[in-house]
Amino acid sequence: MAACLACAASVPGGRVPEGAWGGSSASLVVEATGAEVDLNCAHGRMEEPLALDADGAFRAAGYWVKEGGPQPAGPENRRPAVYSGTTDGRSLTFRIALTGLAQELGPFTVVLGDPARPSKCD
Repeated sequence: MAACLACAASVPGGRVPEGAWGGSSASLVVEATGAEVDLNCAHGRMEEPLALDADGAFRAAGYWVKEGGPQPAGPENRRPAVYSGTTDGRSLTFRIALTGLAQELGPFTVVLGDPARPSKCD
């Protein structure tokens, strides 16, 4: 417990911890340059470092791609998106705003080190 408290205390003002984060309908793989996002029937990428403010919140530009249905999931189906969320260093909750649309997806919650469980669509 003390290790987790120390981790959470050091996160605000820094960056989202790198590594694999998993949840029931989403997963993230956070790297120094951004994060790969895998969701139920979709995927995407945060294309900039996930810098945190003093409250443990982040905002990052990227893209989102719907999978399945009548259109294949390819680069031509990418939609610009803005990802935003908060973390305490162990749990992370995020939302996705699709640029140019009045649509927001989420919230999605993932935990550092937990297995990813999103389902894929045909």
